[in-house]
Amino acid sequence: MKTKEYYAVLVPLIHLILTGSKDIIIEDDRIKLSEGYFLSMEEYAKGKQSRYFYQCIHFFLESVSQEEKADIIKILIENDTLLLAAIMTDQLASKKPINLNQDSKAIFNKMMFVFLCGNNTDPVIHRTLYFYLENLHRLDIRELTISKAEYNSLLKFNSKIRTNEDILKMFRKHN
Repeated sequence: MKTKEYYAVLVPLIHLILTGSKDIIIEDDRIKLSEGYFLSMEEYAKGKQSRYFYQCIHFFLESVSQEEKADIIKILIENDTLLLAAIMTDQLASKKPINLNQDSKAIFNKMMFVFLCGNNTDPVIHRTLYFYLENLHRLDIRELTISKAEYNSLLKFNSKIRTNEDILKMFRKHN
């Protein structure tokens, strides 16, 4: 699968999650991971979603430009399986009754319009990005660092459409 340029918008978010900064420093072919990342690993090991990841996503989304928002929307649309999962889990978490007669396209369009206008970021956008980047919990970590090769591999994996096969391979790889 060829990498699409607009996925580059996620690189600063990946850096933020891994290192606590939008930039990354490579020393001796290793990248030091942040304390927040390690705390998120503890939550994830307990079967919980990482509050740290969500904090990073929130901080990242607050600082993106209009052009970057447009790129994020492209990513959301391309990864419709993850978007649908985020919508469904958001509905379940809210405990609101599910209206099967609602126009899902209209709801999605309104959500994206509000995001582009800068008024608010729907939790579904946060959750979709979380699902997309959840693979960051499955890195080969040694001495609180990852290798440059592991980093390059994760950038490649996080710069393309997530197919169902990709998602299944990701879980098989680290089990």
